[in-house]
Amino acid sequence: MFYFGRYPLAYGCSAISGQWVLPENQNPFVQWGRLNFVNCSEAGELYDANSGVPVFPLFPNNDEFFSFLADNGISRESDNPGECPDEITDLAGSNDLANFILRDQNGNLIGFDEEDDALNAINNISNRTQESFGGTGQITFQQKLFGLDNQFIAGFSYNRGLVDFNSQVEITQLLPSRATTRSGVFVPEDATGLKGATTSWSGFFNNALDLTESVTFTVGGRFNSTRIRLQDSLGNAPELNGSHSYSRFNPSAGITWKINEKIGLYGGYSESARAPTIVELACADPDADCRLPNAFLADPELEQVVAESFEAGGRGKFGKTLSWNLGFFHTLNNNDIIFQSTGGATSNVGFFSNVGDTRRLGVEAGLDGIFLDDWRWFFRYSFVDATFQNNFFVSSPSHPNRVETIGADNEFSAVIPVEKGDRIPGIPQHSFKLGLEVPVTQKLTVGGDGNFNSGQYLRGDEGNLLSQTNPYFVMNLHANYKVTDHLTAFAIFQNLFDSNYETFGILGQANEVPGFQNFTDPRFLSPAAPFGGWVGLRYKL
Repeated sequence: MFYFGRYPLAYGCSAISGQWVLPENQNPFVQWGRLNFVNCSEAGELYDANSGVPVFPLFPNNDEFFSFLADNGISRESDNPGECPDEITDLAGSNDLANFILRDQNGNLIGFDEEDDALNAINNISNRTQESFGGTGQITFQQKLFGLDNQFIAGFSYNRGLVDFNSQVEITQLLPSRATTRSGVFVPEDATGLKGATTSWSGFFNNALDLTESVTFTVGGRFNSTRIRLQDSLGNAPELNGSHSYSRFNPSAGITWKINEKIGLYGGYSESARAPTIVELACADPDADCRLPNAFLADPELEQVVAESFEAGGRGKFGKTLSWNLGFFHTLNNNDIIFQSTGGATSNVGFFSNVGDTRRLGVEAGLDGIFLDDWRWFFRYSFVDATFQNNFFVSSPSHPNRVETIGADNEFSAVIPVEKGDRIPGIPQHSFKLGLEVPVTQKLTVGGDGNFNSGQYLRGDEGNLLSQTNPYFVMNLHANYKVTDHLTAFAIFQNLFDSNYETFGILGQANEVPGFQNFTDPRFLSPAAPFGGWVGLRYKL
């Protein structure tokens, strides 16, 4: 597969090599790759292509290796961190093994005198190794219950994850290119070593009873037991040592009604629980804030997040060429966990904490149709009202409306108020997607889609006191040519009109960056990828 695109940088180099992926529907499958970011020999000064403002990027030295193996089962990943993954009843005898190794070196400016050109920065050097394995088994019974058709499923699952994390701080020199040197001078007291293990056992059941030929009632439950152990592997931070246990039974119930061959309705209630992660537990002390992802300092207790969800909706068809779906959902997360910043140029120093309840209320709708015999189109719309449900204060030292307070320990903190109903940062309220696919010939199809997202509040502005990011609309195109029954050539073009927009925002302290001491705007915005294209071949066995 080949990639081409445009990057608005005056200088810059990168190299990507070695990624091979078998088709997702093949089982077993193996995916692995290696990603290298390479510094240019002459970094130079970069400029933002839109505003002409000089930008001093950091050139991290990253070396990443990843692999994944799945055998005889189904593997799913969720890109929505708000979801609680508690739905594994569709797995029937599976086992998986995964590992992930990451090494990185990032340079951060430290508070030495500007006249001292020898050592005026630090390298945060870290190594992390992750391993996970587990299995699931279930049994299905199909027999009459009270004279009605009934299906009963029961099973169990086991999952274990291991983490080995080490980091050290090296005092170094910040170069004009904003790269850093290697000095060999380390700060022993800032070294961190953490080993963590997460063990989860689950038992579940699900029963589907056909009340009539068109109405089915479902009831189920899942008991989760999770134990998390953390150990200071260097011996210099005993406050990292800890053991945490979480358990809960999560019930669910639902009903479906097939009104006729073209219309069906559904409704249900479910609960799910998420135990805090090792990272959240190792970085949860307000008095011992940590720098993500380089240092962990303490291991206080956090409550598990419990989600209570209602959903209802329907799906159906109008004639032979138009189908629809409409759904409503309401999810209340109890003891939700957020990251509270206590400082840093990009607000990456802080701690995790439970902040009470959050709610996600919304609607999802979709249309799929065919016209001119074989032209296919679709439309998707989503409305999500994600809000905090409690009044509290959140740490936000980079916020222009922050309030300075003095705690019981006589330490200063900068906070902003959050009121019930304030929207959760990072979640757009409105989004829609529409697309069209046209068969040009029997072998060639072309299509396109457009994506819209409304603005979102910046992380660090949980009180919704500042403006949101701008809404945006982006167009993409794709084409497929069927060379043989097994071989297909494809082309993908993203951000067709090279639109400039931001996908995320966070509050930081720009005046801590050399050359930007007079900057007063605390907003850091993440720009979207510019126009890019891929061409390649896809082979199916």
